[in-house]
Amino acid sequence: MPGSTPNLALPYPLPADPADVPSDIQALATAVDNLAPGGSFSKPPTRQVFTTAGASAYAPPAGCKKILVECIGGGGAGGGTVAISAGQTANGGGAGGGAYAASLLAASSQTVTVGAAGAVGAAGANGGNGGASSFGSLVVAGGGGGGVAGGGGAPPTNPGSAGAGGTATAGDVRIPGSPGVTMLATAIGVYRNGGGAAARGGGGAANNPSGGSGAGAGGVGTAPGGGGGGGGAGNAQSAQTGGAGAAGMVVITEYY
Repeated sequence: MPGSTPNLALPYPLPADPADVPSDIQALATAVDNLAPGGSFSKPPTRQVFTTAGASAYAPPAGCKKILVECIGGGGAGGGTVAISAGQTANGGGAGGGAYAASLLAASSQTVTVGAAGAVGAAGANGGNGGASSFGSLVVAGGGGGGVAGGGGAPPTNPGSAGAGGTATAGDVRIPGSPGVTMLATAIGVYRNGGGAAARGGGGAANNPSGGSGAGAGGVGTAPGGGGGGGGAGNAQSAQTGGAGAAGMVVITEYY
């Protein structure tokens, strides 16, 4: 009767067994093949998610062989609006969303950077750009551009320019973020332009036009990486700010 190993119960012939090399090899191969679908040779994948803006050190766990790295850049902030007089309207440009980049890599220690959200400027100012998210220099997803502040005037009024979507500069998969939104103000109203969505990430702030007098700051982008909306004002209003973008994200899935 053949013996078997204590951990995986792999069969092997004993010295007293009849010599039958082909059958013994086939029995061993069959036992190994039956173990593979159950994952007996590796532990299940693990995952680390980085969402706090800034840099941190990453080291793969013991036994990790491959890692799937996914990066989403931070979203830009929307543009504000200048102060306007009676009969005028103004709307700032929506900001761009962060890019997406990904690669399957050999496990290695690297610096992980999560792109910061674009900062809101002062009332009447441009929005800030979102920061890039990266895994060393191997995977890099750029942040979305900030929206430009809108100047006031009698309708039709041109809005501030929208921020560009982020660009991925390193990685096997590279998807740009969506640009922000702009609307031509054809009548007195509060036109808050929407932000761009991050590629495979959060949505941008909603496009939010409304008629009549009033004012409002731009909406905030959705994490990860959504762009902020532009501010809007109609008919004798103070300067407004755009909406903040959302920080990016880095996800590392570890395979053993």
